[in-house]
Amino acid sequence: MGNTNLICQLLVGAKHLEDKLSVIAKNSSPNASPVQLLVGAKHLEDKLSVIAKNSFPNASPVQLSVVSS
Repeated sequence: MGNTNLICQLLVGAKHLEDKLSVIAKNSSPNASPVQLLVGAKHLEDKLSVIAKNSFPNASPVQLSVVSS
């Protein structure tokens, strides 16, 4: 149960961070293409995936997928 709560906290934190970075990206590059913004989002997703895997080495792929989404 503790892992589930922590995964939920990570998911909420990741979503909050993604929202903040989206605003920063749009404000910094108002003329950026959706592809450029998508590349930035993918980079963030990759970083969060590494954090999740390091935090939960025994988590199932499904749990890690939920955290990364």
